[in-house]
Amino acid sequence: MNPAALSGVVLDLAAVRGWCRRDPYPHAIAWATVESGNTLIVPATVLTAARAQVPSDQLDILAALIDMPHTLVPTLDRRSAADVGARLVGVDDADPLLSAAHAVHEGISRRWHVLTARPMVLLGINSDVLTDTLP
Repeated sequence: MNPAALSGVVLDLAAVRGWCRRDPYPHAIAWATVESGNTLIVPATVLTAARAQVPSDQLDILAALIDMPHTLVPTLDRRSAADVGARLVGVDDADPLLSAAHAVHEGISRRWHVLTARPMVLLGINSDVLTDTLP
């Protein structure tokens, strides 16, 4: 089945951190997605960055998000790494943008929205990405 035939939302680092802080908007989007039987995508690079940045007293909240049956954590495999890398060609300081580019890749490949606090950063990586901006 074509992944674009399904529905869901991609969470970038800001959205995952908002989930862990229990911010209302990321929770509302995540629960609405789950309750409608759709999928949450947390790219592996986003999960890695979140694990490094989320305070230790919020790691159980991060685990709850990742352990939900509707959550998928796509890896950065050879094919997706080539696409993510191509999106960052010519960027001097590409490291901080790696998780953002991975979120863009997952959103575009599925034609799903990426929940983000940095829509201009994601749109700068690829103007075709659909974004849903955190308040």
